[in-house]
Amino acid sequence: MIYRKTDKHVTHEVTYMTLYDDFFDTVESVLRDPSKFDDLPDNMIFVQDYEILRKILTEKRLELIRAIKVNPNKNIDALAEILHRKREAVSRDLGILKEMGIIELKRKGKSRIPFVQKHYIIVTLA
Repeated sequence: MIYRKTDKHVTHEVTYMTLYDDFFDTVESVLRDPSKFDDLPDNMIFVQDYEILRKILTEKRLELIRAIKVNPNKNIDALAEILHRKREAVSRDLGILKEMGIIELKRKGKSRIPFVQKHYIIVTLA
């Protein structure tokens, strides 16, 4: 089959499949040999203990990550309002997510704006 470069749908599909294959090749490589952890792309995090993951990614923190992705460039106060949570609770959760490398906080004037850094989490279940 011949793919034309002008066909955006086909090009997108081929690119998507390549990214999908690369992603699973990387995951498989790390799971076979955890010493390759440093080879992970910057947008992935590897967690070897399911219990640690459960403590880090609570329901509220997952909601916060989704809110950051859906509402880019919102500061902590705005995110707290969107999520109907206290600012202190959102700030604490952002600190934990930042410590794990899942988000990054950037200064914008007097505000701190969170950005999601890790889009994939690889977890070993055994």
